[in-house]
Amino acid sequence: MKKLTALLALSLTTMALATDTVVEFDQSLEVRCHQQAVAAKCVSNTGEPNFSCIEKNANGKMSKDCKSLYRANSK
Repeated sequence: MKKLTALLALSLTTMALATDTVVEFDQSLEVRCHQQAVAAKCVSNTGEPNFSCIEKNANGKMSKDCKSLYRANSK
């Protein structure tokens, strides 16, 4: 019984430490990144960003922060 309790405690601790990265919403960054994506011609007619276009074709037109934001959102 002690082994089971220890195993359960270890499992819960491991699960608590293995949480995913949380992306917080920053409206000004979202607006700036959308403007950069539009300038890079990586936005559809409906206003949705094309993540593969941003990753491949937006070198020099997208800031590092915006690329990171779009990478996190594309998952």
